[in-house]
Amino acid sequence: MKYSYLILLVFILCLSCSSDKDEPLSGDNFITSFKLFLNNSSVEGNINQSTGEITFDVTGADLNNLTPIIVHSEKSNISPSSITPQNFNDVVVYNVTAENGDVKTYIVNVENRPFNTESEILSFSFDISGQTYNCNIDNNTNVIFLETVGLDLTSIAPSITISENASISPSPSIPQNFGEVITYVVTAEDGTSSSYQVQIDNRPIGTESKILSFSIEHLGVNYAGIINEQESTISINLANIDISSLTPDIIISDYATISPEDTIAQDFNNHITYTVTAENGDFSTYTVIANEIKINAVSPRFSLNYIYYTGAELNVFGNYINPEIPESQLILRDGSTEYLIETVNLISENVDSNNASVYQISFTIPENIPTSNNYRLIYRLGDNNGEFNIDIDIMSDGPENMTINQTSYNYNDVLIVNGINLVPGLVVPSNGNNYIVENSNNYDIEVNPEGTQLTWTLDFFQHFPSYYGQAPQLKKVYTLGQNRRVGKAIFINFN
Repeated sequence: MKYSYLILLVFILCLSCSSDKDEPLSGDNFITSFKLFLNNSSVEGNINQSTGEITFDVTGADLNNLTPIIVHSEKSNISPSSITPQNFNDVVVYNVTAENGDVKTYIVNVENRPFNTESEILSFSFDISGQTYNCNIDNNTNVIFLETVGLDLTSIAPSITISENASISPSPSIPQNFGEVITYVVTAEDGTSSSYQVQIDNRPIGTESKILSFSIEHLGVNYAGIINEQESTISINLANIDISSLTPDIIISDYATISPEDTIAQDFNNHITYTVTAENGDFSTYTVIANEIKINAVSPRFSLNYIYYTGAELNVFGNYINPEIPESQLILRDGSTEYLIETVNLISENVDSNNASVYQISFTIPENIPTSNNYRLIYRLGDNNGEFNIDIDIMSDGPENMTINQTSYNYNDVLIVNGINLVPGLVVPSNGNNYIVENSNNYDIEVNPEGTQLTWTLDFFQHFPSYYGQAPQLKKVYTLGQNRRVGKAIFINFN
């Protein structure tokens, strides 16, 4: 029985030896895992079995004296040993030998990028109501700035671009009140940081739409306009220069615009309207009146009112009332009825301290206009009018056809005036004064009931030039009616 067991054991051992001899050797020679401990953590390499490359992409790691953790095929051997520390700053080659002797080579390449040291804000912008506002960045002072107008900045989440691999605090996704200075800290990959201050100058939107000054310079002379805000007009006197093509200098409210632009030459013979528009859209209009026609005064006048007879000669003083301009007209208007003065005389012309051309003209009230107490005197040039703004009272049938009884008069002579519609009063100029001669204790003057003869005894020394040691004078003596209404003048020689 023992012999049978022995034979069976020998048989099993023979079968086992026969099986081992027939099994093929393994040809596996792969690295299936390759790890390095980098930056305090285990990092798995990327294995390309086709090329035999094992790559790492790391940042700022210490690659000296590293012991990898390598998993390779069963029954294979690796060289150098996985327990041998290596310097992975350079390429490291591993050979894996299979059980059957086949060798596969792996090249370990660690791409070790240095930490980025940049901590800059590269762009800074924000959107409001569909509009993007790009801020200016000064990387010397680390100030981010922008000038804006009338924006609501109380809750804005900006768009910020920073250096690669850097971080920023506070997060751009957090809305900020940029009505105040906001500080952002940018931290580079290497841990260094930079602080930026965001300063947005958000001024209020402009609401003013005014012309602050208006002037015109011509041949070295500056002519300044006078601005009337209540009437929205600008008056400018330009003396006697050609005003058909002049370019003004205009100063307007901050942030406003003006139309037409002040760089455009204008014909100031016409009234020019400028529109000033404020930043918020409000606007004001101004009408520029160059060389404004004005009638400033009418004489003579010896009462509180301007009252005259037909035939009286009036002197008119005003700006730009030149009667020698062919298109000009002088008119007496009663309501809607106008009476053209056919003959107007230029007495004098000069330029005053305000650069206005000032004229004295004269005319005789026509005999054929009807009585009215609300005449207006108007100078007209094209579409421009200048009107004396006080009513003139004119009565028809004034003194006329007057003659005197002597060629000259001495003290105590009797002046006799013959004519039609005579009135019992005279105005005698003497030594710079006007003497009102009316029937009173001082004067013996009267007119007959028919109004055809006036008599006056000349017994007042002050009327005679000889009283002042002066030579005889031909004097213009106005007739004077009731309420000192002025009539036609007569010329009398006083010795």
